[in-house]
Amino acid sequence: MTLRHSNFLQAVAVAATCGMDAVRRQKKPAVMLWILALALVLSYYYIPSVREGLDRLATFKQKTGLTFAMVSSALAGGLFPLLVHFAFAREKAGRQFRHLPFFLGFWAVKGVEVDLAYRGLDLVVNSQSFWMKVAAKTILDMSIYTPFWVVPTVVFAYLWKDLGYDMTKLGQAVKSQGPVSLLLPVLIVDWAIWLPAVAVIYCFPLPLQLPLQNIILCLWTVILLTFKS
Repeated sequence: MTLRHSNFLQAVAVAATCGMDAVRRQKKPAVMLWILALALVLSYYYIPSVREGLDRLATFKQKTGLTFAMVSSALAGGLFPLLVHFAFAREKAGRQFRHLPFFLGFWAVKGVEVDLAYRGLDLVVNSQSFWMKVAAKTILDMSIYTPFWVVPTVVFAYLWKDLGYDMTKLGQAVKSQGPVSLLLPVLIVDWAIWLPAVAVIYCFPLPLQLPLQNIILCLWTVILLTFKS
């Protein structure tokens, strides 16, 4: 085994340990998220009033298209977490408000991307079986889309923000810390915590998948900050 190979394996082991530690710390919030996500899908299929309300949301989403994706995701991923964080930790969160344009812009773009990804998966997976369709979409999402695009874009974008929007510093950070150390812990958390939530999202009809992703993202923000407070 070469020294370079040994160093790579060591970096993987350290990053994996960091990821598992993060999963253990977030175990209780994750269980709460899964319960609420499951309650959402059961309510949709078994409570007529909930189904009617969500179907109206789906109709509105279809009419407004990618505009809905941009605005709802910017609010759910950009503004809402900042407001909730401010309610729990005013001083720390207050300093983040100067980054509000970044949060809104990043999540608006991410919303369009996620909406298009959901549409693409719906075209690729055409199984007639409901459960096979949910399983196939979840597997493709968590094995291809999430590790090779979602995690890198989120991690590098937020690191770029933290480094003062300096691309040179971002390149130096990636080079010094290594992609494995930066990405693998986040990926492990995604696989461990978000996999059940992603499966729940794919249980909904296509027009509701992005809105439900936004709702679950908001719930996760509240739950996580509640447990940390």
